[in-house]
Amino acid sequence: MPASKWGTPKGRAEFQKLLASSRYTFDGNWDDWPSIVSGSRGQKAKIPLKCRVCKLRCAVQMSNFVLRKTAQCLCSKHRRWNEEGGLKRLDGIVKHSRFVWKMVPNESNLDYYYRLSLLCTTCGEDSSPLLVDFINGSGGCGCHHTTELKVKRLIESLIDNRAEFSICTHSGGDGLVGVNNGPLTFDMVIYDDQGPVCFIEVDGGHHFDPMFRYRKNIASRAADSMEHDIRKEVYAVSQGVPMFRLDSDVVRNNKMNWNGWLQGRMTACLEGNLGAGIHRLGPSYVTGPYAQMRLGNQLISNTEDGPVVDPKVAIRVL
Repeated sequence: MPASKWGTPKGRAEFQKLLASSRYTFDGNWDDWPSIVSGSRGQKAKIPLKCRVCKLRCAVQMSNFVLRKTAQCLCSKHRRWNEEGGLKRLDGIVKHSRFVWKMVPNESNLDYYYRLSLLCTTCGEDSSPLLVDFINGSGGCGCHHTTELKVKRLIESLIDNRAEFSICTHSGGDGLVGVNNGPLTFDMVIYDDQGPVCFIEVDGGHHFDPMFRYRKNIASRAADSMEHDIRKEVYAVSQGVPMFRLDSDVVRNNKMNWNGWLQGRMTACLEGNLGAGIHRLGPSYVTGPYAQMRLGNQLISNTEDGPVVDPKVAIRVL
């Protein structure tokens, strides 16, 4: 749009449409809009904005915002979190969220991909999201993963009276790293005083299709998730620890007696009667890219058998 046109009603409406698709709100008086962008200042005008995520007020040149729909707020990669005051700014974001610190980080260690240690005050789950994901609105707790919460509640009912066991969400394994050398975590891990007893993963669509639409990046993030799944399975088998994988669609819609399937295997595991291997429940593990990626890999290609509790007596969770 020509610079001189941003001050017109049509230009303002076009800008408001761009604004609605971003994380920003206009931090000025709309009555002053014509004077802010009038004449030759249009494309170079400094637009006052406020970020909905980090709450920072900032000003961005019109041409830059139209091109990138972003500004120099706290969420921007151009600001360094390990600089003086970085932790204070991050602490302000945490205080305006549903999270509290489980462990406050050292400011000098902070960067865009630092893994935070938080506790959700809504669902009560520990969370360890990357800083970049947290400031963009992804807390990594169970509030947005209802299927994981159902699985977690079932497991908690099985270990409720067994003090030797504990459950930890989004916990990793020593030396387990992803394609970019970042630490990998399992959705849930059951521990005793000797270490991990079993690993649990609840898998959405991006675990089965490399072209699954995952956020803004369509292919690479889903493809990375599928590679990470292989690394996790190899790690579990090499550690001699059983691993349970459940298709989230099966859990969400209460198919295939998933609760009886998990209860039977989990009970055997807690009693030390379940051997190492990968236990999978769901049709997406049998065909398609997931299965094809494991062809010829004898270590993880097989799906282990195990006990199943009759659906009439299995623990039901909502």
